[in-house]
Formats: sequence, C-alpha cells, structure tokens
Amino acid sequence: MSSTTYTTSTERPEDAAAIERICDDSFGGPERLTKRSYAYRQGVAPVDYLSFVVRDAAERPIATIRYWPVLVGGAPALLLGPLAVRPDHQGLGHGRWLVRHTLDIAAWANHDLVLLVGDPGYYRRLGFEPAWPYGIAMPFEDADRLLVNWLQPDRRPAIRGLVTRLPAGEDDCPSDAEGDRWRGPSRPGGAPRRAARLAHL
Repeated sequence: MSSTTYTTSTERPEDAAAIERICDDSFGGPERLTKRSYAYRQGVAPVDYLSFVVRDAAERPIATIRYWPVLVGGAPALLLGPLAVRPDHQGLGHGRWLVRHTLDIAAWANHDLVLLVGDPGYYRRLGFEPAWPYGIAMPFEDADRLLVNWLQPDRRPAIRGLVTRLPAGEDDCPSDAEGDRWRGPSRPGGAPRRAARLAHL
C-alpha cells in the first residue's frame, strides 16, 4: 500500500499566496476577513516562530496555523487562527497535529494563555475550554465559541477581562516586560522537538 509523506516547517515568505488560498477555500473566500476575530490581527504581525505549515511531498503547503499577540485584561496572550487545511487533505489529522505541535512550543516559550474562536466540539479534544467561566470575554463575539487553553495553569487567577487588540506596529506590550515572550527565543532551536515528518496511508 502506498503512503504519502508530509513535513512540517515554519512559514516561508513564498508560502503567503498558498496560505491565503487555503484559508479562502476553508472559510468561504475573502468574506472571512470580515469576521470579528480578524480585527485583532490588523496591523499586527503574527508570531513568527508559531507560524507553521504542513507540506506535501512536493513541498506545497496544504495546512497552516498562525498565532497573534493580544491582551486579556492588559496581560499578554495569544490568539490562535486561522487553522486551515486544504479541502482535499482534510480528515487526515493535519489540523490536530499543528495545534498540538505549536501549543508545545508556546508552552516552552512560557506563554500563559491561548485563545481562539471556534467549534467547541473540535477544540475540546485539544485541551480548550470555554473562556467565560474565567471572566474572559471578546466584545461582540459568541461567548460559547470563545475558548481558552491554559498553558501555565497557575496563572488562571491572574488573567481575566476583555480581549483587546495590540496597538498597531507593536510586537510586545510596552507596559509589561512579559511582552518580550511574544518575540520568543532568537529561534526556538532548543524547543522540545516532536517528529516533524508525518506519514499517512
């Protein structure tokens, strides 16, 4: 029986167009940009060392994940999204792999909290839970779809409040030295490594 091998790597500049096509195909075209969660990404760069793609045997991106710096009650946090898989490669576990792989790196980089807006049934299996019991809310967003994953559980009592956008052009929080973690290590070469090669029958 033949197998297809996939590899995982951080984004490359030349991946940009393919990533946009994957997101359009997964979320209904450019209209996805009108979703409320996209407002938190405008004018802010994604966290580069958490921006990963899965590639097919021809090195073409077939799945993508990104994270964005936000604030929760003034504290640094990460907003996950989009997570998207090319329709003809869905159902093979690429999305779950990317979430688990990048959460490992985010925890290693000492991030406290990851948020996302998505399907609770899908993300519950990946360690996410509703945000509202912790006093966390995103204005104008469905509270049942705002989910959190506590990478540092001991920080739960300290982080609560509204999700707010990072000021445009800033890659850390000027009032909080912890904001440096958004930049992460110079390159996370010492991060825990999971196998970056996947094989599916």
